[in-house]
Amino acid sequence: MKTKARALPPDPEQMNSRRAQWAAEAFEQFIQAHGKPSLPGLGETLRREIREQNLSNLLANLAHMCDRDGIDLSGRLRLAAVHYWAATVGAGIQFRPQQAGPSFSRGEWATVLHGLRMVQERADGPGDCMSGNCDHFTEAEELTSKEIDALCQRLNCGG
Repeated sequence: MKTKARALPPDPEQMNSRRAQWAAEAFEQFIQAHGKPSLPGLGETLRREIREQNLSNLLANLAHMCDRDGIDLSGRLRLAAVHYWAATVGAGIQFRPQQAGPSFSRGEWATVLHGLRMVQERADGPGDCMSGNCDHFTEAEELTSKEIDALCQRLNCGG
């Protein structure tokens, strides 16, 4: 979980420092209650490793809480990514999509999303545009407008 010190992403609302402070306060509460304290006198590297381990433990505990309470953690993380990207004008450091498949240029990516949105406009309507006009749907069901919207959001958030 090593990260290099980088310039902070854009903050057009001038709120991201405040948001980070709210998160830091909640994180410190977790550490005081259940985490390993980062004791003074430890080297910077060891303090950082303890802090990162505490963060991993907090995230795992949040997953357990979501299991218990019936909350879709993956869905909440995708929405958090959308909020984060909006707050950083799409230039944030976190929530970078993992490249498992082919990579696309910005123009290619915009074209894929635009094509999906065009299909979405015609989905669920009379004579929907996919199944009758395309061989791709002989072994798969076409998506509804709502499902296309969810797909576009997943693609935009990298997962």
